[in-house]
Amino acid sequence: MTVAQIRFQLAVGITTMIAALEYATAYVALNDWFGRGDLIAMMTWSLPLAFGVPVFMTALSARISRAGLPLTFAVLAASGAILGALWTLLVALVPSVWI
Repeated sequence: MTVAQIRFQLAVGITTMIAALEYATAYVALNDWFGRGDLIAMMTWSLPLAFGVPVFMTALSARISRAGLPLTFAVLAASGAILGALWTLLVALVPSVWI
Protein backbone atom coordinates (compact mmCIF):
# COMPACT_ATOMS: atom_id res chain seq x y z
CA MET A 1 0.00 0.00 0.00
CA THR A 2 1.37 3.40 -0.93
CA VAL A 3 1.54 6.48 1.26
CA ALA A 4 -1.10 8.12 -0.94
CA GLN A 5 -3.50 5.23 -0.35
CA ILE A 6 -2.93 5.38 3.39
CA ARG A 7 -3.60 9.12 3.38
CA PHE A 8 -6.73 8.57 1.29
CA GLN A 9 -8.02 5.90 3.68
CA LEU A 10 -7.29 8.07 6.70
CA ALA A 11 -9.06 11.04 5.13
CA VAL A 12 -12.11 8.95 4.21
CA GLY A 13 -12.30 7.42 7.70
CA ILE A 14 -12.06 10.78 9.44
CA THR A 15 -14.60 12.28 7.04
CA THR A 16 -16.97 9.39 7.74
CA MET A 17 -16.79 9.97 11.50
CA ILE A 18 -17.19 13.75 11.15
CA ALA A 19 -20.20 13.34 8.86
CA ALA A 20 -21.82 10.86 11.25
CA LEU A 21 -21.28 13.17 14.21
CA GLU A 22 -22.57 16.22 12.32
CA TYR A 23 -25.70 14.43 11.16
CA ALA A 24 -26.46 12.98 14.59
CA THR A 25 -25.84 16.28 16.36
CA ALA A 26 -28.06 18.16 13.91
CA TYR A 27 -30.82 15.58 14.34
CA VAL A 28 -30.63 15.78 18.14
CA ALA A 29 -30.50 19.58 18.06
CA LEU A 30 -33.63 19.73 15.89
CA ASN A 31 -35.41 17.58 18.50
CA ASP A 32 -34.62 19.97 21.37
CA TRP A 33 -31.59 17.85 22.32
CA PHE A 34 -33.76 14.82 23.08
CA GLY A 35 -31.47 11.78 22.79
CA ARG A 36 -28.21 13.63 23.37
CA GLY A 37 -27.10 10.85 25.69
CA ASP A 38 -27.14 8.47 22.71
CA LEU A 39 -24.49 10.39 20.77
CA ILE A 40 -21.68 8.33 22.30
CA ALA A 41 -23.43 5.10 21.33
CA MET A 42 -23.95 6.48 17.84
CA MET A 43 -20.24 7.25 17.56
CA THR A 44 -19.41 3.74 18.80
CA TRP A 45 -21.63 2.19 16.13
CA SER A 46 -20.08 4.50 13.50
CA LEU A 47 -16.52 3.26 14.15
CA PRO A 48 -16.86 0.01 12.16
CA LEU A 49 -18.28 2.03 9.28
CA ALA A 50 -15.36 4.45 9.47
CA PHE A 51 -12.94 1.52 9.20
CA GLY A 52 -14.82 -0.26 6.40
CA VAL A 53 -15.63 2.64 4.10
CA PRO A 54 -11.99 3.60 3.39
CA VAL A 55 -11.09 0.04 2.37
CA PHE A 56 -14.07 -0.10 0.01
CA MET A 57 -13.45 3.39 -1.37
CA THR A 58 -9.77 2.70 -2.04
CA ALA A 59 -10.61 -0.43 -4.02
CA LEU A 60 -13.41 1.32 -5.90
CA SER A 61 -11.39 4.45 -6.69
CA ALA A 62 -8.55 2.33 -8.07
CA ARG A 63 -10.99 0.72 -10.50
CA ILE A 64 -12.75 3.88 -11.70
CA SER A 65 -10.03 6.54 -11.43
CA ARG A 66 -9.45 6.55 -15.19
CA ALA A 67 -13.10 7.41 -15.87
CA GLY A 68 -12.58 11.13 -15.30
CA LEU A 69 -12.87 13.29 -12.22
CA PRO A 70 -16.61 14.17 -12.38
CA LEU A 71 -17.69 10.56 -12.87
CA THR A 72 -15.25 9.28 -10.23
CA PHE A 73 -16.49 11.83 -7.72
CA ALA A 74 -20.14 11.04 -8.47
CA VAL A 75 -19.62 7.28 -8.12
CA LEU A 76 -17.64 7.61 -4.89
CA ALA A 77 -20.17 10.05 -3.37
CA ALA A 78 -23.10 7.82 -4.29
CA SER A 79 -21.26 4.76 -2.95
CA GLY A 80 -20.61 6.54 0.35
CA ALA A 81 -24.27 7.46 0.69
CA ILE A 82 -25.36 3.91 -0.09
CA LEU A 83 -22.88 2.43 2.40
CA GLY A 84 -24.11 4.85 5.07
CA ALA A 85 -27.74 3.91 4.44
CA LEU A 86 -26.98 0.19 4.47
CA TRP A 87 -24.99 0.53 7.71
CA THR A 88 -27.91 2.40 9.29
CA LEU A 89 -30.28 -0.41 8.31
CA LEU A 90 -27.88 -3.03 9.64
CA VAL A 91 -27.53 -1.28 12.98
CA ALA A 92 -31.31 -0.84 13.17
CA LEU A 93 -31.71 -4.62 12.87
CA VAL A 94 -29.56 -5.24 15.94
CA PRO A 95 -31.81 -5.48 19.01
CA SER A 96 -31.04 -2.61 21.33
CA VAL A 97 -32.68 -0.24 23.74
CA TRP A 98 -32.50 2.62 21.23
CA ILE A 99 -34.85 1.17 18.65
